[in-house]
This record gives sequence, structure tokens and C-alpha cells, in this order.
Amino acid sequence: HVRNRQYEINVRNFAEHSDADGLVYQPVDDNSRRYQWLAIATTEEGRLAYLGFTGVWHTTYHDQQYNQTKAFAITDRPVYRPNQTAKFKFWIRRAQYDRDDSSQFAGKTFTVVIANPKGEEIFKKSMQADEYGGLDGELELPGDATLGVYHLRIEGYAGGCQFRVEEYKKPEFEVTVEAPTDPVKLGEKFTATVRAKYYFGSPVTDAEVKLKVLRSSYSQTWFPRGEWDWLYGGGYGWFAQDYTWYPGWRHWGCRGPSPWWWPQRRTPPEIVAEQTTKIGPDGTVKIDIDTALAKAVHGDLDHRYTITAEVVDRSRRTIVGTGQVLAARRPFKVFAWGDRGYYRAGDTIRASFSARTLDGKPVPGKAQVELLSIRYDDESQPIETVVETWDAEVDAQGMASLPVKAAAAGQYRLRCRVTDAKDRTIEGGFVFTVIGDAFDGSAFPFNDLEIITDRREYKPGETIRLQINSNRAGSAVLLFERPSNGVYLPPRLVRLTGKSTVIDVPVTTKDMPNFFVEAVTVHGAKMHTVNREVYVPPAKRVLNVELATSATEYLPGEKATVTVKLTDLAGEPFVGSTVLAMYDKSVEYISGGSNVANIREFFWKWRRRHTPRRESNLQRHFGNLVPPGQIGMSNLGVFGDTVVDELSDQTRNLENGQRRARGMPGSGIGGWQMAGAARSKSALSFSGDGDIAAGTADDDSSLRESSKDANGGTGGAAPDLVQPTVRQNFADTALWRAALTTDDQGMAELEVDMPENLTAWKIRCWAMGHGTR
Repeated sequence: HVRNRQYEINVRNFAEHSDADGLVYQPVDDNSRRYQWLAIATTEEGRLAYLGFTGVWHTTYHDQQYNQTKAFAITDRPVYRPNQTAKFKFWIRRAQYDRDDSSQFAGKTFTVVIANPKGEEIFKKSMQADEYGGLDGELELPGDATLGVYHLRIEGYAGGCQFRVEEYKKPEFEVTVEAPTDPVKLGEKFTATVRAKYYFGSPVTDAEVKLKVLRSSYSQTWFPRGEWDWLYGGGYGWFAQDYTWYPGWRHWGCRGPSPWWWPQRRTPPEIVAEQTTKIGPDGTVKIDIDTALAKAVHGDLDHRYTITAEVVDRSRRTIVGTGQVLAARRPFKVFAWGDRGYYRAGDTIRASFSARTLDGKPVPGKAQVELLSIRYDDESQPIETVVETWDAEVDAQGMASLPVKAAAAGQYRLRCRVTDAKDRTIEGGFVFTVIGDAFDGSAFPFNDLEIITDRREYKPGETIRLQINSNRAGSAVLLFERPSNGVYLPPRLVRLTGKSTVIDVPVTTKDMPNFFVEAVTVHGAKMHTVNREVYVPPAKRVLNVELATSATEYLPGEKATVTVKLTDLAGEPFVGSTVLAMYDKSVEYISGGSNVANIREFFWKWRRRHTPRRESNLQRHFGNLVPPGQIGMSNLGVFGDTVVDELSDQTRNLENGQRRARGMPGSGIGGWQMAGAARSKSALSFSGDGDIAAGTADDDSSLRESSKDANGGTGGAAPDLVQPTVRQNFADTALWRAALTTDDQGMAELEVDMPENLTAWKIRCWAMGHGTR
């Protein structure tokens, strides 16, 4: 075992060593000054094994701490046209867990830079920050502005954002897919409804709909909500182990969350249906889907059906909407968990249960909870004995909880049977241990290796009572504390007298917001590794923002009032700086959503990362190792590892790519498609916002129909008409306030004259207080 920092290797000392010595010292490659060790062993039969120590020169140990200065950027909307004005706001703040409630950047000067899609700096200006480290400005886009993505940043600081400049026409309607709100039973039929309506509420009545339905497998993941889900992810601190070896666990057990580095396997989707049809007079199209085939072929899985609808109206504008329906094998699932990783004899267990459908909706009902004591027979099969039984109510949120007394040491299972309103009963549960003074776990099976924290979260100055379990009595466990980015400090050797023990690990301020512990042991001719994250939440730097409007619907040009309320975590009024933007919701269809990052995650979502790393002689780091005097294996034939058919396919693909690049027929670019488009007739129609839109030659049919009177004729006296009001004030941004400070009550209010667009408006508010709250 070589520790890189403690050795200096002189290559000349090893020049006389040969293969017979069992050590080979060779260059990593022909052009490198780096060398690697190969430990080689041979048997009398000539079999060979080796291990290359490749990782010890990769890097040195570094435990990073969070201390970042970032620039958060906001624009009044995500996309603009040429000749419009882009307005922006920056907050420059330092994110540090022990930082005082002040801004060190107040009054300082910063340089704002905006670059166009070509990378050219089209805006560069020095600006002075306010007391909150904020600064704002605007950019007048010329008529010939380059189209594409623009980059907004502050020189010398991380952060910023992007916005788009496009010659766009705002969509006038949106498409939604209305599907059953609850998962359907696998094997049954269901109906989905595609609905197209204008942003001002009326249905789209003249359009063509192209439908596609895809099916894929689906796995349910639900965990109780935690205060720090936004930082650590759902299910952080999950205690229950995955006991797949326990009889029935796959039916009633709850699988824990996978680590971020764990590979996710996804099966490709299957096309179930595909069709094109006309939209109905009410702006809807219905589609029926049968899940019987999925049940017959994949009856052991849950399924997700994704419906995609492309709607093309008379202006030939295509708008896409999607929806999904889940097909479940069981009506719901029962999740069960405890408030600690393990318990001591005499502790009170706070057991919680939740009944949820496949899409996470709550299922109320009645529950029967049983505490089962577990012992094992001579064949290691569990024998469960009921210790105590309780009745409980599952509320409207699908939740139930009750206290359970842990009287004696041992291994237990909590079982919960929930019966819903349709008299359907589903079971859930989890296995846990209760330890005592003489408990060593020898009488109970575990996973090959487990490390369990006693609590979900910790504070600096507290101590983790870490439980280590092994499935072999007398195991020797190497415990690595605080590994980081695949690099380890020297481990602590823990020798188990039985199968279980508890050790102390202190928590310090430096450990915020998280660190890792990793354990390694060897038994059964295998190496077993387990890695666990420990959560030390940082100081709370979050504010609550509430928005209210004087009404939910307005007439064009009507006055609207917007109210902002800012409070801290205790609900007390907070004085801080806010940014308020109100823009046409339809522009997000052009941009694909908002261009502004989540402000809480931007400043505070930082965690240490660690992926377990190990090396063994079963890994081929050095290619094909050939013993002396033998011929190595290689690919046979003149074509190497390919065959003639594969080479011809590659040649054909290359030729097709060249044809596409030249725009030749059959390439999908230019050619016959362009010629067909050139022959189509066109007309013009006016959209609701006064924009001219391309239509078809048949669009004038509606004008001919409108010229007829109520009796179908074209003559007669004209009826009395209401004098029309011409709408002129069309806008994409209705409101922008780059610096709005709340009063002592945490309130701010302002009025705005609504533009005359017939559409829906989206209001967004961001808040910043001292201490980067």
C-alpha cells in the first residue's frame, strides 16, 4: 500500500528488476514521465494475476468548503424581438454559511457585459450597486439585431443568464391534454381529451390534430416531504434498508432513493397509436387507449402512457401539448418509515405511514398496524410473532402516525394494512433493530454491509451514533470518514465481535451542508462497500414571498393592483428588495420556459460530492496483459472487429449525409419539399394582437359567410352596430420594477394599466435580503 505523499520514487533503483521478482515498473505511455506499479503473481500451473495501482497518483485529498460570490441575473421576460428593449437586474452576493447580515458589495462598481450569439460584446457598462448589491439597466435592440441566444453577465463573477432574440409571432392558443386524474387499472381502457383554446378562453374550432401515444415502463418513487428537499433531494436521510432477501419484501417494502451517481436504466418507449383528425366544434378531440396488451406482455410492471398532440390551426401555426396517464398493477401502495435509523430499548418509535396511488395522490382509509418480533429458524427463515396491534385512521392527506414503545432489544418489523373506501387492502412495512447493552446482532441476518445514522439531520457540535452491521460475525470493517470526490483519508479499523456495533463520529461546523462515511469489508470471497451521506443543514437563508392581484380577470386597459408580501421563516414581516415582472404568458412557448434560475438553488444549493472508487485485479486498466513467451489475443480477419455488411452500412450512411448536406432530393432539405411549398396558395388574416398571420387560400370563405344576413341573403338593411373600440396598446411586458423595497410590514403595492392584449399574464417576483436571504 503506497501513499503518494510519503514516497519519492527513484526509477534507477528498479532498473534491474525483472518479471521474476513479481514487480514490473513501466511507463504509462510512450510520451509520459509517469510510471505505474504492476503487482504480479503466478501459480505453479502458470496462471497469472496482477493489480495495477493506477489511482494513487490521480489527485490529493481536498475537503472543499462553501464560500462563493455569485451574480444572479433577471430579465423582464425570456425572449425579445428586434427593435425592443431588454431590461435586466443583477444581485451580486456572497453565499457563505457564517456570513453576517450585510452586503459587502453595496456602493461598489461593476461592469455589465452582454454578448450576442456571435460572441461579440454589444453592451459594456459600469454600474454602481445599491445597498443590497443590486444593479439594473436596459439594452435597446436594433432592428437588425442578430437572432439567437444572448449572454448577460458581470465581468469577473460567476453567474448571469441568457435571453433570446427572435422574429417571433406569439402563439394565440394553447394545447392541453386532459387525461384521467387517477391511475387506471392495468388492463382497462381509458379516454384522453385534447383541448385547444385561445389564451383569452375561446375554443379553437378549425384545426387539424396529429396524435401520438407512447408507452413505457414506470417505477413509483415517493418519500415524505422534508424541509431540505430542495437542497438534498426527496427521501434524504431515508433509514430503512433494502432487504430484498427478506420474504415478501418486494411486495410490502419501500426501496430507498438511489444515489445521484447510480446509473438509471430506461427502456425505449413503444408507439401505441398514431393518427390525424379534425378538431371538434368545442375545440376538443377524444382518444381511447386500451392497456390490455401491456398487461398481457408486461404484466409485472407499471406503465406510463404519454399522449402528444400537435394542433395546426387555419394560420398554419403548430402548437404542441402533452399529457400522461399511469396504468397501475395495484390500486395504491403503502409506505412506512420510522423517525430514527435504529432504536435503543425503552425508546419511543414514531412510526409513520402513507397510502399513495401510483402518481402520488393520497388515499384515505383505515389502517391496522402490527409490531412483529422476528426470530430465525435453523434454515435462516424468519418467524414473525405479533407483539402488539393498533387501529389508526389514514387522513385525507393519506397519512397516519402513532408512537410505538421499543421494549426489548432485537429485530422487528412494523406492518401496516390500509383499507380504502372501496374495501381494497394493501400492506406496507419496514424492518428495524432495537439495541441494548449486550446486543451484538449475532442472531440476525443483515445485508452484507450496512452503515446507519441514528438521526436524519445533525447540527455542528452533535455526535453521530453510527451503527455498523455486517452479515458475517467477527468482520473487520474499514471506515472512511469524510471521503471527498473519490479521495480518502486513512480509515478507522472497526472489529465486530458479533454482527453489529455502534461508534461515534463528531460533527463540526465545517461539515455543513453534508459529508460522507464509507465502509469496506471482505467476506464470502467478496469485497462489500457501502457509502452513506450525512446531512448537516446550513443556516436558514430563505424568505417567503406572496403575490396577490386585485382580480383574476381584467378588461383591456383596466387598472390592476399587484401586492407583494415578504416574510421570514418565522412569518414575521421582512424588509428587503424585490423585483417584479409581468409578461405575456404565451412568450414562454417561444422560449421554452423561463430563462431565470431558481434563486434559492442558485445561491445555496451546494453539496459535497463523492462517488465510491475502488480498483481490483478484475479490472482491465492496462489492456491485454500477455505472459512472457505467449501470443496475445486480437481481432481476426482483414476487417478487424467489423464485417463487410457493417462497412457497407457505414458507407451508405456517409453518402446519405453528404447528399443531405448538398440539399439533394431525398435528403429532406430543399428539393421536392421546397417545390411543393412554393406551389401552395396563401392569404392573410389578422390575429387578435393586430399581427398579420399567414393563412390558406380558403380563409376568405369565412368572410363570404359573414357578409350574409341572418336569413342567408346578402341584401337588406344593415343592423345597428356597436361602435368598435380599436385596441392599440399591445405589449409583451406589462410591468417591470427592478428595485421595489418592502415597508416595515413587509408589504409593497403598485398599480398598472393593463395592456390591451387578449391573453394570460404571468407575474413573477424575486426577493433579496441581507445575509443573501
